Amino acid sequence: MRIKLITPRFHSRYFWDFRELSRILGRASNNLLLALPTVAALTPDKHEVILIDDNVHDINFDEPVDLVGLTAMTCYVNRAFEIADEFRRRGVPVIMGGPHATLAPYEALEHVDAVVIGEAENVWEQLLEDFEAGKLKEVYRGVDDKPTMESNPHPAWHLIPTTNYVFFGVEATRGCPFDCNFCSIKQIYGQDFRVRSPDDVISEIKNAPNNQIFFTDDNLIGNKPFAKELFTKMKGMNVSWGCQMSINVAFMPGMLKLMKEAGCFFIFIGLETLDKEAVVAMNKPVNKMNYYDAIANVQALGIHVIGSFIVGSDNDTPETFVELRDFVQESKLSWIMVNVMNSPPGTVFLRDMEAQGRNVVYSYDELDGAHATVKHPTMGRQEIEERFR
Repeated sequence: MRIKLITPRFHSRYFWDFRELSRILGRASNNLLLALPTVAALTPDKHEVILIDDNVHDINFDEPVDLVGLTAMTCYVNRAFEIADEFRRRGVPVIMGGPHATLAPYEALEHVDAVVIGEAENVWEQLLEDFEAGKLKEVYRGVDDKPTMESNPHPAWHLIPTTNYVFFGVEATRGCPFDCNFCSIKQIYGQDFRVRSPDDVISEIKNAPNNQIFFTDDNLIGNKPFAKELFTKMKGMNVSWGCQMSINVAFMPGMLKLMKEAGCFFIFIGLETLDKEAVVAMNKPVNKMNYYDAIANVQALGIHVIGSFIVGSDNDTPETFVELRDFVQESKLSWIMVNVMNSPPGTVFLRDMEAQGRNVVYSYDELDGAHATVKHPTMGRQEIEERFR
């Protein structure tokens, strides 16, 4: 059986896009999301897998295939629906997984033949067997049988031209110890924080196409003993890597020293807002720590901080944008990423905004961090978006 797995194009602004960085470095894209290279690796050898990145290559809708698989986050799910509709018009069945199919499965089923809710590791092979037997079900519930991650296959990087990308993703853990009201991680991965064997992670890093690695984990220090063991074993591997972590890592000098020795180049930290009252409203109390000290502690070791902020919270005013600009200059933050407050599916924030009649999403394309999708108490949508830009 021939299976075509497609990562849809981000046809709106995407949080991790970094298109300008890719252009400067002469690469077609920043990275390929891990989902489908992992699904390709889960596919039994008797099947032929074609892996397509819609951000890099045109899709041949007329190429003979038996089955198409798609993944999608909400901010680019409209493109996934377009692709699915094109293949189904040609009589090719389509499967969808990923965050949007997990959080809005029955909407996705309007465009595809089956959805995977949750993680694919323990349901993908059964799905393929059902399809071959003509017994494909509409819903496969990966949420009911979560993988331990102890025997995850390494991504099938051999199926893509690896020179297209700046870095390659590695996933060492799943989950997050926090439960921010604007985030859907707990709804996707559940309450538990799971880890792989450090030795298995090391093996995957060694087999990556190059030595530029990004850990895709939502919080790589969610299990501190695991993190320390992993970083200790990475020492001397000659890899340059980045990751996402919570701000408390900045006050763990021993952990930071291990990370630096292991080749850490940058840490992405969700600082979110300078307003400590808003931090409480976001249900992220860890961010009560001092931002200036945190940035100084990390960058003193030569590790860059990418600080992520959200604008458009209820307490924000026109002065918020000026204060944020001044903070970046005063703190000497290496890199800033700013998003407008969004209301994505599966979040407490969306539930609250809908209850208050404040959710104003006109298209999923707007859930890209560049559009004000909730009514603000004092600022209009246009004003927030203009000040953001």
